[in-house]
Amino acid sequence: MRFVSVVLIALISLPALADIESEPNNTESIANTLTAGTVITGQLADDEDFDYYQLATSNSDSLEIEFASPNSTGTDNSWLLLVQRPSDSIIIFQEVLSPTAETPVNRVVEITENGNYIILVAPAGGSIPTPIENYDLTVTPNNFQAPLSTFNGVWQDDIGAAFYSVHEGSEGILYIELPLDGSAWKAYLGGRIDSVATLSQVVGPGSATLELTFLTAASLEARYTSCQTEAGGSCPVPNGQLIYTASFVYGN
Repeated sequence: MRFVSVVLIALISLPALADIESEPNNTESIANTLTAGTVITGQLADDEDFDYYQLATSNSDSLEIEFASPNSTGTDNSWLLLVQRPSDSIIIFQEVLSPTAETPVNRVVEITENGNYIILVAPAGGSIPTPIENYDLTVTPNNFQAPLSTFNGVWQDDIGAAFYSVHEGSEGILYIELPLDGSAWKAYLGGRIDSVATLSQVVGPGSATLELTFLTAASLEARYTSCQTEAGGSCPVPNGQLIYTASFVYGN
């Protein structure tokens, strides 16, 4: 137990990882490939720099897009975002977006066919200067299902109360909870079908069965399906109620 804790605490100190734009990607033929639900960080070098990305979809009817710029202040920085459909490259979405450090822009783009969508980030044009700040782009089809081992890494809940280590392999998921208040850590073991994992507690005080719903490759929701404290009482959060959401912090 002590060895596992030391390893995980070391991982927690490392920064979050994201995909990085790879130049050149200024035409459709050399577009960077997006991973569904995963952030990619890019930058426009000048007024003639266009960043092309591609994302394959199947059985989807919408794309959820988050466009952020963690270092932008105010709304002075603006980027043009476009989405082209696969069959004929017709633009089905275009908008000048101005995210700030505190407020990313979220859009839902309805799609009527499946295939390889092109997402283009370009200078806004006109009198609007090209931003020098990085942007973060995340595109998630609404039927998101991640392949095996997608979720391996360290996560943190939105309460700021604990870190979680997720290790997924062919035999299932090991989910380890490390509370920041120094209380006893817990471990859960189980399997995942599509994007929902059912895990039974195998280490730590009390007993519980936990359900994790992976919304994207970088966000999850946690709920108890059963829970009992060490003294035999009920847990603070009722079964089925959202306990916390968690965000991906670090992984391979």
